[in-house]
Amino acid sequence: MTARRMLLACVVAGIASNSVGSKALFKTRRQFPVLSKFSHSEMPSRSRVPSTFDGASGFRPNIRRVDKVQTPPRLPVWPVTNGLGLLLLDALGQKGLARKLEDRIGGRVSPMILDYSDTNPFVLLVHHRHSFTKFDPIRPLSNLVIPEGFPAHPHRGFETITYVLKGGFVHRDSIGVKMRYWAESGSKPAVQWLTAGRGILHEEMWDSEKGKESTKGLASLTSQQELFQIWLNLPRSHKLSKPKIQLLGSGCIDRNLNQDTYGEVQPIDIPVVTDESPGVTVRVLAGGFGERTCKVETATDVTLLHIMLDHNSTFQTVDIPQQHTVFFYVRKGAVKVGEDTIDTHQLCTLERSSVAGRVVRLEAFDPEGADILFFSGEPINEPIATKGSMVMNTDYEILKAYQDYEYGEFGYPWDEKLHDDEWAQHVRNRQPKSMDV
Repeated sequence: MTARRMLLACVVAGIASNSVGSKALFKTRRQFPVLSKFSHSEMPSRSRVPSTFDGASGFRPNIRRVDKVQTPPRLPVWPVTNGLGLLLLDALGQKGLARKLEDRIGGRVSPMILDYSDTNPFVLLVHHRHSFTKFDPIRPLSNLVIPEGFPAHPHRGFETITYVLKGGFVHRDSIGVKMRYWAESGSKPAVQWLTAGRGILHEEMWDSEKGKESTKGLASLTSQQELFQIWLNLPRSHKLSKPKIQLLGSGCIDRNLNQDTYGEVQPIDIPVVTDESPGVTVRVLAGGFGERTCKVETATDVTLLHIMLDHNSTFQTVDIPQQHTVFFYVRKGAVKVGEDTIDTHQLCTLERSSVAGRVVRLEAFDPEGADILFFSGEPINEPIATKGSMVMNTDYEILKAYQDYEYGEFGYPWDEKLHDDEWAQHVRNRQPKSMDV
């Protein structure tokens, strides 16, 4: 693997330094309290997101208002021909048609530059929608420039959350884990929750055998892929913790070379809530909603929900702490927050202050309903510094992270073309110093 190919892959993933944020990321952010590590199965009742409010008690909900709405760029890739065609439709004023076609054929990635002062503790959000056709004549040429995925690259100081809605991913890392995880029939997604901690190298390659809508005809030749990747900051006390992997939903561990050190990875169920409000389905990927909580362990108090709304239905939460971050991304359809309309592929940040509303209400007025990724969390009361694929507290710690990577503290990169046995031998021969417990 050359540095050029790795850099190109990182740029597409939205993890180059200018995709994470601006120079302001190196400054101290707003000050808020921090929670210690806990399991959401044991979280205090305040941390759960209630789904309704008691109108009989006389409580009048104070709706949290919109702070800002952004329309992130969408870049053409995998396959680039589809992506360029969608860009042409955008330029011709046919954005609605382009959105519908993108959902059908793929070809774009949207790296969202989050303003950390508004989205703390969330650092980055990327929406991938791609397709891989077996006999695509452009595909071999594209692979010479950008491999189909992200070859081995380093992380330190944060967590990556990869939420697969179509297709699948193949993961290999420097601590000796090979994992495959995938979505089943669109209704059973998968999530990988990777805590980079003190440092890890991992490789993420598209599994083109997954995501085929049929085993017959032309549909059997095309793999449909869609996922979100989220970067979640860690507090200083956890930045140099031992790397860890959690798996939610469909997936399997093909190799675990250091199970004695890192333990066995047991899949976690994704709770689904359908009985809180008519026409509303909620997948709980972290935190809680209504009477359900996700068992994934997090270092801070965060909630991550996938909300699916039928036409004329309403999603509502109550008693979100006023200083907590709240934002959401509309995957499909459109919603109203008060008088503001948030359309497909837009990112909406809600206000956060001592007088902010404690109720979030999203109303689906679009005939096709709405499909939303919803984020909430307690901001971390610490400075942040980011560069490339590292998230630390100071510029010096960023420099130290890259020095440690160069010295093999995270392990040593491998070529993505290595067979599993070759990769396993490489990992055994070059164990990272971060393996030291």
